[in-house]
Amino acid sequence: MSGRLYTYIVLLLSGLTVVVSAQNSTVSGYIRDKESGEFLISANCVEPMLKRGASSNSSGYYSITLPRGKISLQASYVGYNSYKIDFNLQKDTIIDFMLSSLQLEEIVIRGNDKSIFRQSNTGLNIIPVKIIASIPSFIGEPDIIRAVTFLPGVSEGREGFSDFYVRGGDRGQNLVLLDGAKVYNTNHLGGFLSLFNSDVIKSADLYKGGFPSRFGGRASSVLDIHTREGNKNEFHSKFKLGILQSSLLFEGPVKNQNTSYLISVRGSYLDLLTLPIRIKNKLNNSGSLAGYTFLDLNMKINHQIDGRNKVFANFYSGLDFQSAYEIGRTETSKDQLHIQTSLLTLGHTFIPGSKSFLKTSIIFSDYGNRISSFYSFRTHLDNYYTKLSSRSSIRELSLKSIFDWNPNGKHSFKTGIEINKYMFIPGRLRIQNADFVLNTETDTLTGSLILPFLKPPELFFKVKV
Repeated sequence: MSGRLYTYIVLLLSGLTVVVSAQNSTVSGYIRDKESGEFLISANCVEPMLKRGASSNSSGYYSITLPRGKISLQASYVGYNSYKIDFNLQKDTIIDFMLSSLQLEEIVIRGNDKSIFRQSNTGLNIIPVKIIASIPSFIGEPDIIRAVTFLPGVSEGREGFSDFYVRGGDRGQNLVLLDGAKVYNTNHLGGFLSLFNSDVIKSADLYKGGFPSRFGGRASSVLDIHTREGNKNEFHSKFKLGILQSSLLFEGPVKNQNTSYLISVRGSYLDLLTLPIRIKNKLNNSGSLAGYTFLDLNMKINHQIDGRNKVFANFYSGLDFQSAYEIGRTETSKDQLHIQTSLLTLGHTFIPGSKSFLKTSIIFSDYGNRISSFYSFRTHLDNYYTKLSSRSSIRELSLKSIFDWNPNGKHSFKTGIEINKYMFIPGRLRIQNADFVLNTETDTLTGSLILPFLKPPELFFKVKV
């Protein structure tokens, strides 16, 4: 009984297969180039209504099975005109498609009808972050300073160093801004890498000439770097592991989409590579070693109060630390170098009307370096030592307010005021040994600078207090 049942099932399935097969037919053939006759590999053959399709193989052959009846078959390939055929499919059919190459329409490139000398920003180059990421740099890390050197009129000076010189000027004649804060030292690692982490950069504007009066007096150029504000929709994190450095980034909203934050840390781990040597020298109380490390910290938070008001805070801190020591039986020497850069910007933006915009910021910038040296000589009778430390710094506190007014599409006015207070410490020297202590200090210069400006026309004057 079971054997008969099995036979009936097999016959039934076979009958269904024959019926189904009898309702479908296969269309096959080749897809070729009409001019050369070459087979087109991976060309598409599609029935749009049934949403069925196939691709040609390495020999240009395709095969597609469709229900019998009226069908519309279309062959296409990148760079070629599509070809469509309508017919009544009743049996297996062979159709070869011959596609002609696509002829593009004429492309006309026209220059700007305005003379470049009549434009307000004649020397402005806008550098997006995608360009920065595509420029090769030291140890594979994208570098905004290196990207700038590829622009016309800009050179890098010494090969491999992260400096830029504009039209023969000195690097000290360039004004570098990070979200409006002045950066007095732009390099890490002896000049091979800049302070600016590419993960937080949104864009950069380079003025090679004719820069607006709101930037103050600079002889060569102005590099205005803008950082990202952080993702307002969802949380994101990013981790990069490099040969000599690594970085970590967090960004996202805070409770709602009105507040966003961005935190990024970048640092080197050269000292970790020499950790076994340091441990060995400490245990043996002898040996010599030189080390270097740097650290970058970027923090930014933005809060949208309402449709017209927004507040933001941006903080950056960069540290370079280099050390070298030698420990012997009777002599010990230690040398250290600290370089610190700190920037803090607190700002508020306000939209008084549909055609105006007001931005006010309080900015603090601090740059300093400290060199310290220690030497000791020991004998069975005496212990002689000498300590030396030298420190210099530049501090700036600024209040900046800029007002934009766009009365119509043809006119734009920008005006504002900037008040700066500087504190310079050219040098503080301290020498100490077993017999005396010597402290010397270079005269400190403290001053205020008021820079009103109006555009257009450009007005610029300074008032020192």
